[in-house]
Amino acid sequence: MHRFLCIDRADPGKGLVIYLEAIDTFLNNMTPAERQKYRFFGCHDLINANVQPANTIDVKEQYVKVVQQMYAALQLKFPGIVHICAGLPKYGVLFAADDCYPVTSASDDGLNLACQEMAYINAVRSRSRMPIIAQGAGFAKEAIRRGFSRLVPFPEAGSAIGMLTAMHEAVDASRYHPRTANVMNALLVKECIMTRGDTVVVDKTYKGLSPDEY
Repeated sequence: MHRFLCIDRADPGKGLVIYLEAIDTFLNNMTPAERQKYRFFGCHDLINANVQPANTIDVKEQYVKVVQQMYAALQLKFPGIVHICAGLPKYGVLFAADDCYPVTSASDDGLNLACQEMAYINAVRSRSRMPIIAQGAGFAKEAIRRGFSRLVPFPEAGSAIGMLTAMHEAVDASRYHPRTANVMNALLVKECIMTRGDTVVVDKTYKGLSPDEY
């Protein structure tokens, strides 16, 4: 099973519309049987299933409504494959991120700590699921600037085609070259995440623990 997990706020800087467009194309190009090998999970803390019609002059509310509508359309089109929730406790990341492809489709964003945390979890557990980090993310910009652009997929910000290509690249790496994918992710974590001095990523007590052991 190939699981993708995106944990981001539902605001315009996060580029969720691009990610959802890529999911649509990704699944459209498969047979129904092939689709059952995939799951897409979105956890967005500004999403509210009971939201009233969006304020017409509030850009963020309008954007949340668009994201909700796109998720609803995907869930109708691909039942049981695309899922969304409105929030996840911080320690829940330990369970949810295990053996998934962390995704951020940021078009213009900051640190993207959630994606870094998920990459860390996969690295310490020797998973082959590489993160997909759009170039609009601050973390992606820094990693590329430091010369690590070839370690994991860094699709062009604002490009659904770029995100689609990155998704296929991550799946192919995990399927056909799992050891290489694991090493690439581990190197990204070692060189670009664990060396950071200005952020707190995942508590080091997570290291090596399974969800049951924790």
